[in-house]
Amino acid sequence: MLLQSVYQDRLTFAASLCAESPKLEWLAGYCAEKVILQGRRVILMVQWPATGWKLVGFLSMLNFQVLELKSSYSSAERRRIVELFNDATSGVEVLVANGRVAAYGINLHHASHDVVIVDPPQNVSSILQMIGRVHRLGQKNIPEIIILSMWASYDSVMEARQTAKMLPQLSGEGKGLTMEGAAKMLQKMLGQSTSRVGWTQRAGDLNVGGSPVNRDNEGISKNAASSTANAARPAENTHSFNTPRTPPKTNLKLTIAPKTDLKKAEDK
Repeated sequence: MLLQSVYQDRLTFAASLCAESPKLEWLAGYCAEKVILQGRRVILMVQWPATGWKLVGFLSMLNFQVLELKSSYSSAERRRIVELFNDATSGVEVLVANGRVAAYGINLHHASHDVVIVDPPQNVSSILQMIGRVHRLGQKNIPEIIILSMWASYDSVMEARQTAKMLPQLSGEGKGLTMEGAAKMLQKMLGQSTSRVGWTQRAGDLNVGGSPVNRDNEGISKNAASSTANAARPAENTHSFNTPRTPPKTNLKLTIAPKTDLKKAEDK
């Protein structure tokens, strides 16, 4: 009885989830803008199975046609899902893909050029591999890559660790490249407004050079960034607990009509 009085339908349930998660709130507006208003298909990369499970349920409540690519599937099932997403007539609108599976060996550039990395992976190389699923020869559009992270959370811890791991590699591979130069290169590669060098690897205690990070412009927002001919630059999307959240561009009350019956498309 309590649930019925709180959640009258799927949209009110989805809205309640958004109230608890800035990422879900942002993703609701993002998918509505890209899929409904612009007619594009999007790819959401996740690291953890629980994140993928929650995203699929959340977007399904909003009537998006969603497919999930996860590690528990067989090779044949993974191929079928990729083929279905790449099929322009399938009606699939969103692909939720586990980065440990989808970051390597699959081509999605014919179906989409919009990728959101929902969970920061453990290393920068994985990010570059995820970008490579759409930043490939034959891509007809400029890829838009967005890394979604929350300030003072485990996301920030992962970003600090990514930087600590990657800087020695960049410095070693570059002729005469100093650690400072490698840090600037990495910041540019990942579209970061603030370098993660000097961040402590503990959530809630993030500093740069011993001073608190300037978070004035780090509310949850979408700063579009596109790939160049040689490297894709993700846009920075962070959330500060000290700044108000920017609501999604499309209201959740929007009625979303599915384009096709996904189950029928899968059965073909």
